[in-house]
Amino acid sequence: MNEIEDYLYRTNSKLSIKYFVNDLVTEMQPLLTYSSKFILQDDVAQGKEHVKIPVYNEINAELPERFVYGVETRSNLKFINDTTTMTCCSCPDK
Repeated sequence: MNEIEDYLYRTNSKLSIKYFVNDLVTEMQPLLTYSSKFILQDDVAQGKEHVKIPVYNEINAELPERFVYGVETRSNLKFINDTTTMTCCSCPDK
């Protein structure tokens, strides 16, 4: 992974690293680490996601109320991809 990032940087490539990484196979290091004594359930998604989603509670040992985990979005929000309202900078990526 570091070699890919280094190559893209050295060649001043406009390509994103996402074109070089297969999310289904590549395992990323977690950004946060947790004390295992506060993990109450290993995977709330029960294998429906590519990564485990633990239930973590350092306040007490209570699990959340029972619910059905779903991978699909259940929101009625509609996102409009209107680039005329987007702002961005003209600074070079480094």
